[in-house]
Amino acid sequence: MVGLDVSLQKLRFMKSKGCLTLRGSVYTLPFPDGAFDEVIFSQVIEHIPVKMQIMSEVRRVMKPGGRLIIGTPDYDRIVWVILEEFYNALRPEAYAHEHISHYTLGSMRKLLADNGFRHVRSRYVAGGELVQLAIKS
Repeated sequence: MVGLDVSLQKLRFMKSKGCLTLRGSVYTLPFPDGAFDEVIFSQVIEHIPVKMQIMSEVRRVMKPGGRLIIGTPDYDRIVWVILEEFYNALRPEAYAHEHISHYTLGSMRKLLADNGFRHVRSRYVAGGELVQLAIKS
């Protein structure tokens, strides 16, 4: 298991929990082709502009048949919209305003399909956080 982030603060936190860490960017993942059986891509995609190369990079580092677990807020869910507004009101210094790309169940399923992933299932955390399991086709 390897934790990857661009933020040194987040990497320090992961390292304090015993995780092997590496600083890097999702635009050019510092791993060879087919390096991973599973990729967990959570709380990332909504913080970066919508670009197809992100998913192609994730796909590149996965083995054939590999599992992708991807999590992002679902902006079609009123629960998420209310939670985000509430969070912004309570913690304006936090990161909710950094959600620059807004996804829905439909747009995420299309993004996955367009990039060679087969959707397996979707679940929600707290009614607004969308978590999907997909397989690299």
